[in-house]
Amino acid sequence: MDKSVDNAFKSLESLERIELSIVVPSYNTPHLKRNIKKIIASLPNVSYEIIVVNDGSRRFPKNLDTLPGVKVINHLSNKGKGQALRTGFKIAKGEIICFIDADLQIPATLIKPYYEIMKGKSKPSILIGSKRHKDSKVCYPFIRRVYSFGFQMINRFMFGLSLLDTQSGIKFFRKEVIKEILPLLKTKGFAIDLEILSLAQRKGYKILEGPIRIKESFSSTVNILAVFRMFRDTLKIWFRFKFKNKK
Repeated sequence: MDKSVDNAFKSLESLERIELSIVVPSYNTPHLKRNIKKIIASLPNVSYEIIVVNDGSRRFPKNLDTLPGVKVINHLSNKGKGQALRTGFKIAKGEIICFIDADLQIPATLIKPYYEIMKGKSKPSILIGSKRHKDSKVCYPFIRRVYSFGFQMINRFMFGLSLLDTQSGIKFFRKEVIKEILPLLKTKGFAIDLEILSLAQRKGYKILEGPIRIKESFSSTVNILAVFRMFRDTLKIWFRFKFKNKK
């Protein structure tokens, strides 16, 4: 091939290469379009795509995919956060893939600093936000603290995870991590975070925890049914790891 033509193809490939894929699972999220605009505004000088997975919402903004870099994938019915993330991961093209909760309780302004850590010298395989990081600034109801602490103790006992917080709504991964783990994911609900991190630890990937901040107090939406579902899904993951396979 002519050298000038070869260089032209390389330039084209460089333009088409996506550095960061952001998966945003959404189910009836208030102010979603405004939140996606905040994500876009937080990403100067980054080649990105934002994959919004509409998980069977009754309320979903029109023309969301007209925003720059935004793709919308629709589930016809509510399938759960785990399934929504798997849908987004399957089409993500970025060298680094992350997800953030659609309500932006964790602000979009954290995306760029986390991305820069992933691109920096330490190059962790996975970077996750942690409410219990020493530099985190969060405020949430006492009952949520109790549930969260109890869940992390269960994770340490059942899965050997030494992480301070598996459930915070911002996580970054290198592409190769998602590529290896994606076929192994089974969980449809909120325990997907735990499943991903447990599998990653089993595969020997380096996981780094970073500080987060939450500007406003949580309104506590946790109820007994939600706690039951999380515990049920956690047991299913543990049972599968322990008795059905060693992955």
